[in-house]
Amino acid sequence: MMDAVTFRIVMNESIFLLDKRVVFDSTKMTLSHGNEIIRISEAETHLLLAFWHGLYKKEDIIHFVWENRGGCVSESSYYKLINQMRNDFSSIGLQPSDIVTRPRVGVSLSVAIEPIKKSPPSR
Repeated sequence: MMDAVTFRIVMNESIFLLDKRVVFDSTKMTLSHGNEIIRISEAETHLLLAFWHGLYKKEDIIHFVWENRGGCVSESSYYKLINQMRNDFSSIGLQPSDIVTRPRVGVSLSVAIEPIKKSPPSR
């Protein structure tokens, strides 16, 4: 599980590249590819951040996505979130199967998720 310090470090990264082609902006809560931009939910944003941090166990993902923010969740909410994220992947040009079910364990992301380093402001 993630402690508060690690959680803050994860939240400092804000823009990522999925599969070297889809931009995930965790601040704006969007996925974009070319001219296509889709808005994702706060829970989906936190799910992608959980994947970036290497979380894959269902209990760890639930804790990261909901319980760190004082919420509680049912298993059906967890499965609905995974399905919603797969649908969004399909809409933006990724494969729904890029989110891999790990039976009796959880889910993982099969494509690379890499932070995009921000350039310093030009003078």
